[in-house]
Amino acid sequence: MMSVSKEDLLANFRIHTAVDLDFVIGESAGLTVGMQRSSSPELKRRVLAAISSVLLGVQSVDAAKKRYVPEDIFEDQELFLGDEVSVFIDDAHDALMSGIQYLQSLEEPSYGRIGAEISLYRIPNIIRSARLLANRGLLLEVVPLLRQALEMVSWAYMAFNEDDQKIIDKLKAQHCVGSLKKIYPNAGRIYGYLSQFTHWGRSIHNHFIGIEEGRGAILNASVEHRAISLALCLTLVDVLLETLRALYANHSHELISNVQGCLAWETERNTFKYIEKISVKSQLSETRRILEFVS
Repeated sequence: MMSVSKEDLLANFRIHTAVDLDFVIGESAGLTVGMQRSSSPELKRRVLAAISSVLLGVQSVDAAKKRYVPEDIFEDQELFLGDEVSVFIDDAHDALMSGIQYLQSLEEPSYGRIGAEISLYRIPNIIRSARLLANRGLLLEVVPLLRQALEMVSWAYMAFNEDDQKIIDKLKAQHCVGSLKKIYPNAGRIYGYLSQFTHWGRSIHNHFIGIEEGRGAILNASVEHRAISLALCLTLVDVLLETLRALYANHSHELISNVQGCLAWETERNTFKYIEKISVKSQLSETRRILEFVS
């Protein structure tokens, strides 16, 4: 078997940028340029000018900018709820990644705590990946990631204070969710909700199959699915934070306050407020049900 050098692997399978290009210019014209929403208005105008110069055959980008790009465009852009929630989840990811690392014990940890902390540290990335798919209006693709995240949270909760290697090695993540209900009463309901989409069957076909003009139609993406998926991402952030509170006690308080805007598990916490806003704005039975999970 021929060996492959690291250089060949790097050349052929280079990892794409992890930056979320959540602001798109020129999509309708077929010259799509992805940018970050936080990019300056001036940079956005210059990119728009470059696209305009190509479309209109103008040699000078500066000339295209003066002639075709309004001076105040992109200055005052409304941040809609879906984008606001997306930014919050992204910020929560950053806070959790640094915060969980800070919570890890400086002393020699037990066998169970090592495994638990590895699991906990991976979960924010899973939620962030689910968020990227949610922003594309997907649901069926989002749910398995969040179900895995919930299983990992549950496994970490069970393993954290256990030092018996045999017991820990036999832990099954899907069987640990019941124990999580001690600190998050609706954990089982959340898991049941996610599981119904994870296991494909006739009962969920109506979420993705419809009728248009007398013919069967498959729904690939929708604004409704984005609302539901973002609400589920917020739910997993909420569960993760409560698990950190249970495992690390007062050491987790600063992290919880940074993400939630308050320390207590109450309706003023950010995750609850955003899910409530999604429920009100979308008026979907699914988002109302998700709001009950975090109540």
